[in-house]
Amino acid sequence: MPLDWSLVKPGFTSAVLKATARIPFGETISYKGIAGRAGNERAFRAAGTALGSNPLPIVVPCHRVLHSGGGLGGYTAGSTSSGRCSRSRVTPPDKLATRAS
Repeated sequence: MPLDWSLVKPGFTSAVLKATARIPFGETISYKGIAGRAGNERAFRAAGTALGSNPLPIVVPCHRVLHSGGGLGGYTAGSTSSGRCSRSRVTPPDKLATRAS
């Protein structure tokens, strides 16, 4: 599906979000790794800022970008929802535990 990138600031922010959109389903990458894919491995904090301003979080999977140690970053929607979202994307649906509502 083509995305309307006009909502995204040009430059490094755009490069980070476009690189993030290419992260395959079920995979994760570090902030340093996504910064490198966007053109500047040393700009990992700027990559985090770019991901925090993601206007397309459903289709640009910023929850797949983690700290180098594997922990969640400051995901704008909240760390709890990011963790659930990441686990559900990495774990096949038939393997997820279900809870009664």
